[in-house]
Amino acid sequence: MPRILDNGTFRVYVYANDDNPHHLPHCHVYWGGNDHASVVSLPDLVVIVGEALPRAARRYLRANVDVLMAAWQRLNPGEEGKMNKNWDRAAMRFASIRHVDRQGMLDVTFENGDHFLVATESVLPVARRAAPLPPPDWAGMRIGETGDVIEVPAGDSVVEVPWDRIRATADPEFRAHLADRAVERARRLGGRIRAMRLEAGLTPVALAAKVGVSREVLANLEAGKTEPQTDLIADIAIALGRRLRDFAEE
Repeated sequence: MPRILDNGTFRVYVYANDDNPHHLPHCHVYWGGNDHASVVSLPDLVVIVGEALPRAARRYLRANVDVLMAAWQRLNPGEEGKMNKNWDRAAMRFASIRHVDRQGMLDVTFENGDHFLVATESVLPVARRAAPLPPPDWAGMRIGETGDVIEVPAGDSVVEVPWDRIRATADPEFRAHLADRAVERARRLGGRIRAMRLEAGLTPVALAAKVGVSREVLANLEAGKTEPQTDLIADIAIALGRRLRDFAEE
């Protein structure tokens, strides 16, 4: 895989089309030496498999997503026509935002012209009981430096509302897009689980018993019918003597 980006902390690679072509644009991100890794879809930066991205990594990818998309198209020329063209940078960057106080709504326009009215309560992160969210100052909100995040003052902190949270709430086409990505993630992860189980010399029944799930659950995972939570992936990794980053390998 050619290395496309490297800032000394995060290394980013793009997989080249060969005998095993990939229809889903994505990149591989490594940090902490080779101890941590994730496969991240492009251009929406959703983790397909592997560990959650550190905030600094996500910002680094956001700032360079055009470079990564250009690299993917260059290295995978046969797949360009299969990409969903709707979700380019203009669909991710805010052109204007306005708080409609009387209705408790956000009036949002993206650079590609898409316009939505979204309830403010639907886009805020869920507050933890131990750390309740201070009242947000919607009048003081602004578009972040990268253009794809709304920054809302809340007490002494700032709440970030990313572009995809707005679209996932208000845009049915984007929700369908996310569903397609979820299917691809489940398929990819299921294939990795099966390959590593076979490499470990375990039957499906044996691995299911080690993990503490039913045979049916494991069968659905390997078939790509369900997408497991991170804690279940961690349990499978332990049972196979692997690390989470191993699930991010091609």
